[in-house]
Amino acid sequence: MVSVVIPVYNSGSLLDKCLNSIVTQTWSDLEIILVNDCSTDACTDTILEKWKSKDKRIQLINKKQNEGIECARFTGMEYVSGEYLMFMDHDDWLTSNDVIETMMDNLMTTGADVVMGRSYEQKFVFKKRMYDLTPQGIIEQPDLMDKYYISFFGVNIIPVLVWAKIYRMDVIRAAELRPRGLRDTDDVNFNMWVFPYVRKFSVIDKYVYVHRWGGFSSKLIDFIPEYKRLYRERMNAIQKFKYEKAIKSINIQMKNLLSFDLSLKIERKGFTKNDIVRFLKEELQDVFWDSVVMQNDESDFTYALRIRDYEKMYQIVREPLCSPKRRIVNVLKKIGRRVLRFIK
Repeated sequence: MVSVVIPVYNSGSLLDKCLNSIVTQTWSDLEIILVNDCSTDACTDTILEKWKSKDKRIQLINKKQNEGIECARFTGMEYVSGEYLMFMDHDDWLTSNDVIETMMDNLMTTGADVVMGRSYEQKFVFKKRMYDLTPQGIIEQPDLMDKYYISFFGVNIIPVLVWAKIYRMDVIRAAELRPRGLRDTDDVNFNMWVFPYVRKFSVIDKYVYVHRWGGFSSKLIDFIPEYKRLYRERMNAIQKFKYEKAIKSINIQMKNLLSFDLSLKIERKGFTKNDIVRFLKEELQDVFWDSVVMQNDESDFTYALRIRDYEKMYQIVREPLCSPKRRIVNVLKKIGRRVLRFIK
């Protein structure tokens, strides 16, 4: 049996497309676990009850308090009775009715612990292929750790997300997972702890999943605190699995994220130079940043970060934002956002 766990929060009618793509699968040995994370709209509650009464394979779990998608997934996993596990987001859908059958046939034929198909990201009416460069076929240990585990530390080789995959439950149990308090990086953290226990990973050349941009995880957030928590999780994994070669990658990613965060504050939130300096003085009091700049990286931004030259950091980030090309792009983006609001 394949258990499909779907966290739900204020999904409205988007859930219909998601569930219809599952209940019509040719692989019928399914249990579908819907975890209602305290939705506040009556529409979602009505749709959940409708589907529960419509298909006996559906279980509805109503949480007593909203805790976010990570905890909702773990709540759903407590009710899993199948040997295999698949995750979906409530506003995504499978590309065809033979997706699960195709993936399960591959898993059983190859003896893989995890099988993954390819996926699209849909933004409004446009679809974009994701991770087209991911190798097709079987990846086994020790190659999975030696060559591909780095993907969970900021180097894009294989997708770090939990969807478009089917897992053997015995591998999930071996990892002894628990919620880590992450809200938007929970996917990478989940797989980071699972993949060292995966003996064989299979990639099929079939587009199986459509991820709707703009859902749970597509919003710009205050991501620095989130990625600092993920950084600490990554360092724990590096220590446990003796994967020190990933330290440089996560340090580079954190410095790039700080630079990106500053650019968003300047460009989208209208932060002034004084605002940025004030923010950096407070943020960089955290000794966390001392470990990030230990690597042998003498870029101007890294050097300014190391010596806490806040004004220089501001200038380095702001300079490309003021180029004529960037200004034209920003104007076009604003026009595009206004057109989309009008269409909606």
